[in-house]
Amino acid sequence: MSKYREAISKYRMVLAAGVFVVAIFCMASGAIVFHGRTMLNLDRGHLNMTNHEVSAGRGDAADRQQDVTIASAGTPVALESGLTTVSPDRQQDVTIASAGAPIALESGLTTVSLKASRSGESLKQALSSFGANRNLYLIVGDLSAAQQPGVAYHLFLDLPAGVKPELNNAYYVGTVNFYNAVRLEGADPDSKDQRVFSFDITRIVRNLISKGRLNSETTVIFKPGGVPVDGAQARIGRLNLIAE
Repeated sequence: MSKYREAISKYRMVLAAGVFVVAIFCMASGAIVFHGRTMLNLDRGHLNMTNHEVSAGRGDAADRQQDVTIASAGTPVALESGLTTVSPDRQQDVTIASAGAPIALESGLTTVSLKASRSGESLKQALSSFGANRNLYLIVGDLSAAQQPGVAYHLFLDLPAGVKPELNNAYYVGTVNFYNAVRLEGADPDSKDQRVFSFDITRIVRNLISKGRLNSETTVIFKPGGVPVDGAQARIGRLNLIAE
């Protein structure tokens, strides 16, 4: 048993030494490699993440695909005496459209038209442009109600005329509720639910584009999941469409 443990110990020492040598080599070359493809490059105080793929040989320029920078720190990184945390830059979120005004939900279907945020560009053009290479999200927030409506509300994007708003169709976005939206007694009259609902609608928009069904005026339909309580006064204060 002792010989077995001794052999295991020697194996671990050899493995550790090998890892140490590889680490020293990477540090000397200014690169830290993960999974053989993604690299963190340290160059003149800058930190970049690139997608790196070697096809043959030593990885010379003629042997590999072009490196593509997928993120960077943006500014030189000053290393502290302790841990240094760096957050790579990413593309800024862009608000493509919004409802423009608070939405009072009806006892039946409530249809809301989204207005493009950029002047001179239709919402259809913006969705076609951003939807090709960025993720799209429908943001619902600032919910309020005089009392619990007693139902959830289902959302549908660009539901065509004559198509029933059912949860299993291709236009269904998601569901919101008003569990925390009722103002407590003595609370600020303008207080709202702090929750924000975020729905990924990338697949829906791309599907509409591919089938030529993206409307010139994008709409969102709210459908109650039952009969709302009378006097609930359920409202949506924020309805935005963003590209991430």
